[in-house]
Amino acid sequence: FTYSFTTTIAILVISCPCALGLATPTSILVGNGKAAQNHILYKGGEFFELANKIEVIAFDKTGTLTVGKPVVTDYIGDEGALSYLYSIEKESTHPISKAVVEYSLDKDLKTYEVSDFETVEGKGLQAMIENHLVLVGSVKLLEDHKVDYKEHKEAYEKLLNEAKTVNFVVIDKEVKALYGVRDEIKKSTPLVIAEMKKRGLSPYMITGDNHIVANQIAKELGIENVYSEILPHQKAEIVREIQKQGKTVAFVGDGINDAPALKLADVGFAMGHGTDVAIDSSDVTLMSHDLGLVIKAIDMSKATLRNIYQNFGWAFSYNLIAIPLAATGNLSMAVAAAAMAFSSIMVVLNALRLKTFKLPEFEVENTIK
Repeated sequence: FTYSFTTTIAILVISCPCALGLATPTSILVGNGKAAQNHILYKGGEFFELANKIEVIAFDKTGTLTVGKPVVTDYIGDEGALSYLYSIEKESTHPISKAVVEYSLDKDLKTYEVSDFETVEGKGLQAMIENHLVLVGSVKLLEDHKVDYKEHKEAYEKLLNEAKTVNFVVIDKEVKALYGVRDEIKKSTPLVIAEMKKRGLSPYMITGDNHIVANQIAKELGIENVYSEILPHQKAEIVREIQKQGKTVAFVGDGINDAPALKLADVGFAMGHGTDVAIDSSDVTLMSHDLGLVIKAIDMSKATLRNIYQNFGWAFSYNLIAIPLAATGNLSMAVAAAAMAFSSIMVVLNALRLKTFKLPEFEVENTIK
């Protein structure tokens, strides 16, 4: 009885799955903590498994590849139309609208009462001001309203070739002015794109900007796959198209328009300075303007998954050796208890090694002013 009892207890003690129970949660806990120290927030465990499989990373342009703070660089046309432009733009929260408002603040402008204000998805704004129909937006908006802009075509193309987003100011179907907006590329972006290519990841750019502007920005960054003049709902469709090619797709964005694509992508990265909708739709939130966090998040998740596998390897090996020893009476209760504790400690210590994992650094100055 004594032999049977001590052998049974030794088997129970040694097979207690403490190490297996600790293998995953401890690694994820330490990995999450290390990521949080580097301004990366994971929302679930799925990303740890998917990180190794990512083949394509698609980026929105504004606020992701670029600083996200557009500045009005040129205003060409009727100065009187600037008051109408200011009056309508201050009703919008779009980054370009904020740039126009900032541009207008130091000028002595009238503020008109705006009625029937409407945002035209992916194209611009329209409203009634002083009984005049005012349109502010891209060429697409002008085409929808059959507005002729031939007189301004030369200025329009000049601004486009300078990689500037161009919008028109139209009053009663007559173009009164146009203005150019430039959103500078983040200093870390070229480094991140180059690092992605070294790792065999394919960068894509999906943007609502004019194809000339988009291609110019893409050329500066070395991105070959560019989708331009894309409406918000089409971003998700493009992500689906890439997935149909059998590729695992990550999407990086920050705006309301990016939410469907962030949700549909295998992994969604939201920039922390973006909208709440984008953050809620993502799997990973990057709490900084630094695009290098995308690479850091992937590296951290790979290291965490590798650590989990190491813990499982140790726990299984320990059980495979120790249980037969206990079953054959070659392991006392005291030794079995010590071995179980040692196994659990080893798993925790291995997980803590993640704290020493070094993430890549992209040494650039912050471009946000």
